Amino acid sequence: MEKCPACGAVYRGRDCCHRCKTDLSVLIRVEKQSGDCFKRAVTAFQNREYEAALLLADRSRSLKFSKKAERLRQYAAELAGAERVPCTGES
Repeated sequence: MEKCPACGAVYRGRDCCHRCKTDLSVLIRVEKQSGDCFKRAVTAFQNREYEAALLLADRSRSLKFSKKAERLRQYAAELAGAERVPCTGES
């Protein structure tokens, strides 16, 4: 998180926004879970466990969208033999 979603103040690494006092702890946990899922997806991909990598990358992306999770999901889907499902907004 770079900015507070409520007021736009620069995020300073705390559970509470320094400007508007919004509780950011839930968002911080979700970002951490997304990152953890992505790391596990990378490990699964490196171990050629493409189905697991696909599920974990998809979970990571559903928690917080990132291009790297989307790319990993697409590669894993291709290697797992799954159909590539376009993400929202993709033509």
